[in-house]
Amino acid sequence: MPRSEKFPFLLLAVLVGVFLLFTLKLFSLRFQTGDIYPPYSTLRTDPLGCKALYESLGDVSASERNFKRVDKLPEAAGTTLLFLGAGLTGREDHSRDSQKEMMGIEDPNETFARELEAFVVRGGRLVLSYRPLTGPPPRAEYDPKTKSTIMNAFASRWGVKFLLDPLHADAKGNFEAANAFLDDKSTRLDETLKWRSALYFALVDPAWKTIYARNHNPVLIERKYGSGSIVLCGDSYLFSNEAMRHDRHPELLAWLIGTNNRTIFEESHLGVSENPGMMTLVKKYRIYPALITLMALGLLFIWRNSMSLVPRLEGGDSHADPSDAAKDAFGGLVNLLRRNVPPPELLDSCLAEWKKTPSNAHAMTKEKVEKAASIVAEEKAKSPVKRDLVSAYRKICKSLSPRS
Repeated sequence: MPRSEKFPFLLLAVLVGVFLLFTLKLFSLRFQTGDIYPPYSTLRTDPLGCKALYESLGDVSASERNFKRVDKLPEAAGTTLLFLGAGLTGREDHSRDSQKEMMGIEDPNETFARELEAFVVRGGRLVLSYRPLTGPPPRAEYDPKTKSTIMNAFASRWGVKFLLDPLHADAKGNFEAANAFLDDKSTRLDETLKWRSALYFALVDPAWKTIYARNHNPVLIERKYGSGSIVLCGDSYLFSNEAMRHDRHPELLAWLIGTNNRTIFEESHLGVSENPGMMTLVKKYRIYPALITLMALGLLFIWRNSMSLVPRLEGGDSHADPSDAAKDAFGGLVNLLRRNVPPPELLDSCLAEWKKTPSNAHAMTKEKVEKAASIVAEEKAKSPVKRDLVSAYRKICKSLSPRS
């Protein structure tokens, strides 16, 4: 292939390579920060994520993520289950209709509550922390008169109501963090916390114990339930990467996790799920060499069918035929003759091959052979412009015919 024809292909290859390089770099940056995941996911490394807490706990105890439904969790005894950044409408990353279709139930929040309840009854510790709210939550059933969010599943089962006490806003409309004070002195935790959520709880069941309160309204509560315990927290900020850097409360985090030696960070309620596919199997069984081999064979197949392995004729392209790609035996024979027999010698070659054929011996008389040779000589004596190989070939065939 001439250099002038190779240049566009090389330029295209370079441009495609640069495009892929920048695309991979962009995805790498997005995955490093983790901002493609929801707030309070342990996969995020920015201030809104909880990866710092996840990795810190992994250094001192068993810490893992869960992407499956709660009823698929392993043994609950000795396990703390953290639901961070939960919404007041349950799995709010999905519409209500899609929840019903996905779970096959009439009320997804009711089943969600039963799943959590079963985990706690078996001896687990549930820490359910809600996303910070400064006012009425979006997409939640809300009563502006009582400032109450209607969550029948949790309220009826656990004896607690969810209420809102809006935070104070400055002149610019920015909400200011309030102070939450320790109510249960037996816990020996910090006396005050900066609280960034308007959510608080009304305790219907006396089994609940207030740990922290804001304006005398419980914002962090705990109760025993079966063999385990439930903790409700109205603000998830204290679990975030930002809090781990600027407003850390290690004693409170240790109390929340409890004495269990295993911590599970729930991710499915945030809309983060695990969907195994072909690449998951490749990674699991480490079959990268086989995959690379198949890709190489595919590239070779494409190359073989897009480029000819036979070199081009130098200076003989004027006789090239567009039907060079013919795959049948006749087309191959024609292409072979055109590449190896020059046009001036074509008639001599045909006559020589005819003489070698045994089946033509009975028709091979001296007079016929001489006549055919004279036709060839006569045609070769003409100038290249006046030659007519097809007409001369027909004359030869007629002279050699048995009827002539």
